[in-house]
Amino acid sequence: MVKLTQLNDKPAIKITNLGPIHARLSKVAVQQGKKHIVLADSLFGYVLAGSSYIWPLPATIKQPQRLTAQINTDKQLWQASSTGLYQ
Repeated sequence: MVKLTQLNDKPAIKITNLGPIHARLSKVAVQQGKKHIVLADSLFGYVLAGSSYIWPLPATIKQPQRLTAQINTDKQLWQASSTGLYQ
């Protein structure tokens, strides 16, 4: 589960891993308007099984419409649209 949130009054994303194993995130990017902003071209971080982690976003990213990431070693990109981000 992915949610846009705040960390120290700054935009952040919270990723919750409901699965039985850790999630390895890489190739993470956001789309804001017409801009495609790469947050990590390789490893971004891990979320342990049954836990959540919050990553701060760059100050220039206020309202991302889409988040994409590669999870574990899956070659297919996972994505969440703005409806999923703002729940």
